[in-house]
Amino acid sequence: LTAAVDERVRSTPARVGVLLSGGVDSAVVAALTARAAAEPVSAYTVRFGSTDVDEGDAAAAVCARLGLRHRERHADLALLGAEAHRVLDELDEPLADPSLVPLRLAAETAAADGVRVVLTGDGADELFYGYRWFEAEAFLWRVRRAPDPLVRAAFTALSTRAAAAAGLPLTRYAADLARAVGSPPGAGFVAAHSGVDARTAARLPVPPQPLAGPTGAGGAGTGTASLDERLALSRAQVLRLFLGDTVLTKLDRGTTAHGVEARSPFLADAVWRLGTGAAPSACMVGGRGKVPVRALAARLLGGEVAGRQKVGFRAPLAAMLRGPLRERLLDTLTPARVAAAGAWDPVLVRGLVQAHVSGRADHAQVLWTLLVHAAWAERVAAARATRPRPAPESVGVVR
Repeated sequence: LTAAVDERVRSTPARVGVLLSGGVDSAVVAALTARAAAEPVSAYTVRFGSTDVDEGDAAAAVCARLGLRHRERHADLALLGAEAHRVLDELDEPLADPSLVPLRLAAETAAADGVRVVLTGDGADELFYGYRWFEAEAFLWRVRRAPDPLVRAAFTALSTRAAAAAGLPLTRYAADLARAVGSPPGAGFVAAHSGVDARTAARLPVPPQPLAGPTGAGGAGTGTASLDERLALSRAQVLRLFLGDTVLTKLDRGTTAHGVEARSPFLADAVWRLGTGAAPSACMVGGRGKVPVRALAARLLGGEVAGRQKVGFRAPLAAMLRGPLRERLLDTLTPARVAAAGAWDPVLVRGLVQAHVSGRADHAQVLWTLLVHAAWAERVAAARATRPRPAPESVGVVR
């Protein structure tokens, strides 16, 4: 990893920066970049003013320890909403990762600072089993002999506001875990992160899809796979569907929107081979993942940084959809417009919208996905409608 950072810093004639979330991975990259760079390094952080998703204090502490110049962008709901509108208006494909919104703000700040290349910590969570999802997979494997309905009901109960108020564990992720219970090995990640239960996910498209995901009465889909085998199958799906199709696409779109190039040292060939060749049990100890990266962080930055829990670079999406994006949400996902588009069930979509804006439920992820898809589809349709028709080809006679 040190060699990968050195190569990316020294191959850049201009000054480099670091996108610093405050998490372990970007902190490690920041530390190695500070060592490799010939001139002072700037780190860029977006702050949300919400304790749930804001890691600004942790990022500031890393910068102070390393002597980095810390550039913070304070993003309230109004700024996030304005940037989200630009995302919806400009996306060239339906990419529904909401962290694209603050990423663009971070890239804009770097560009205004004269920085054209930034290093990131992307790839470490996927390669070295760092996502909380992998901890959840390990837990689900340990309770695999319990009946699925019982496990699902337990996680559903933990997802309630009452459970959160009582300080019970896993409440933030309980709804995701409930959706993943009973999924075949390697399929749980998508089920957990879809934002809706399996039945709703199957009924949303037009025509409805066959029900997939949680089924059965006990241990569905677990088979005889060992814990390492189950984790490896799950990681393969994360690498294919999430890292490739979402994370790196988001990183490219978000930074190049402001003329900034992002480089990810964790995706260097040697680091990739190390990560993909490591057994899950070498990366997860005591229920926590990313052991090799945390060990490096402890050497570079101390135990407090190395022991930080994964938060993720997330915008307060639920509040955005009830605030600055509410009018667009209600206007775009009306039953008439959804029915005219023909992709989703309008009655079901209306129910999700009403439940979310009223505060009765949090459907932020699926509604953002539908909003992104609708904005993209309407833009494509408008472009096709205004495209000049080609002149009819003349018919010739071949002799």
